[in-house]
Amino acid sequence: NWELGSAEPGDRFIPALVGFLGYHPLPAAKSPGEQVRRARLSLGLSIRNLADLAGVDEATVSYIERDNPRIYPSVAKKVWRALGL
Repeated sequence: NWELGSAEPGDRFIPALVGFLGYHPLPAAKSPGEQVRRARLSLGLSIRNLADLAGVDEATVSYIERDNPRIYPSVAKKVWRALGL
């Protein structure tokens, strides 16, 4: 179904998928928000898991992934640090 575009693998399955394929199937990140999403999925984290790790709200992580300009840099840094970026 994933190959046909009718479904996507769950966040927690991405690390195993990368290991199996030998490459990352997601497109290269073009923005900071896309970098956060790609790094989060590479670690198999959901938005909720990342928010817990960074000590921020889930909506904050979602805003960062969508490149919302209203995010404070200090809050964004918490998310980046949690991902090791």
